[in-house]
Amino acid sequence: MTKFSIALGVGPREPMSRVATIAKFMEENGFHAMWVQDNPLTTKDAYIALTVAALSTERLVLAPGVTNTVIRHPSVIVNSVSSLDNLVPGRTILGIGGGGPSLMMPLGFKVGRASEFKEDLRSIMTLTNGGQVTLSKEAHYGVNSALHPIPVYVAASGPIMLRLTGELADGVVITGAAQKDAFAQKINLAQEGATRSGKDAAKLKINLMITVAVDSNRHKALNDVKPFAAGLAASGDKDIPPKYEHLIKKIRDQHDYRTYLSSKGTESQFCLLYTSPSPRDRG
Repeated sequence: MTKFSIALGVGPREPMSRVATIAKFMEENGFHAMWVQDNPLTTKDAYIALTVAALSTERLVLAPGVTNTVIRHPSVIVNSVSSLDNLVPGRTILGIGGGGPSLMMPLGFKVGRASEFKEDLRSIMTLTNGGQVTLSKEAHYGVNSALHPIPVYVAASGPIMLRLTGELADGVVITGAAQKDAFAQKINLAQEGATRSGKDAAKLKINLMITVAVDSNRHKALNDVKPFAAGLAASGDKDIPPKYEHLIKKIRDQHDYRTYLSSKGTESQFCLLYTSPSPRDRG
């Protein structure tokens, strides 16, 4: 069955208590999950927000959307999400990513290599399944709070990350410009990675992330969503149609990643996640 979820960031001007109101509204209106952005430079703490949502709902699935291995060690990530799962058993997903430009650049980091993220993802998959990560012959570690497996979904856009996600993770959150043909190609790449690793590609959970802004004033909604579109253009998203090439160049020259979801932003910005049914579900 097709499911719809909402991914959002708790803005600097928003009271954390508002998360409870949003979570209750989502549950009452049939949304599947709440994903909370994890970027300490632009939003309030994701795991505190998820805890507030957990204590305010009974069925809503909860996930960091997404957390990253730039600012959090794999053991810290797994411990946090396992602790959340202990509070609401079976209602947790771990959303993970390599860290986008809006986080990396202000911190003075370069965007990480896929090979580095792959090792972190391997560690996370091992830890969420109760295993231990081996660092050397003498050194290894596990996470005692990881009592049972938690689904791991990876945010991915480029071919390398999509194949890597299909190879190792339980699901993919496909990001980038919302273009139908591009989404289809990305789904194929993720499933290709699953098949190459010997997994059943039909079991890979596919999630499409679409950025939206909701407001009764159309002009305001368009202004609200612009920072997201500018971020995609500045990061070199290849899914943006070529006819906008001149605008993309202008944006890259002027875009400041620190303005992404800044305190001057709006509270109406969020992303809609569409979870497509698997072939088995369709059958």
